[in-house]
Amino acid sequence: CAAGDPIMGMVAQTNLANFRFIAGDRSAMGLAEEGLHAAHAIGNPSVIAMALYAVGYTHQLDDPARSIECFRDGIEQFGRIGSTFMIEVSYVLLIRLEALHADPRDALAQWITGEQNEVHLLGRKRLCSRATQCAGASDDDGPTAGNTQVHGV
Repeated sequence: CAAGDPIMGMVAQTNLANFRFIAGDRSAMGLAEEGLHAAHAIGNPSVIAMALYAVGYTHQLDDPARSIECFRDGIEQFGRIGSTFMIEVSYVLLIRLEALHADPRDALAQWITGEQNEVHLLGRKRLCSRATQCAGASDDDGPTAGNTQVHGV
């Protein structure tokens, strides 16, 4: 752990796993899984949330089902601790994964109808429109149905 602090050590480990994945190191998946196991042992909700994010992030290419599961659990955990920024980031990655590997409509509906604020609302609607189009659904089927602001974006 970082200077004897298990929480800071876990933050460092989850960040290291993410950075290693970005650098193309697929062994980052194992590091992230170890971090999640250790985070549960520590029991700190913020550390668990970050570890879930790291597992979701590092597994997105090789195990999208595990990635989706961890992003969903992470969104719930980030909600408990009030980290709206990480909820937003996690939803973006979750929706992209579901557009590629599953049906993104549930995540899209949860994201766009979730806690709203003026800064993120238009960005959410644009992403929802694009993700829905990528998934092969018409705008008339999804959570942006009837919203003329997002058509053609």
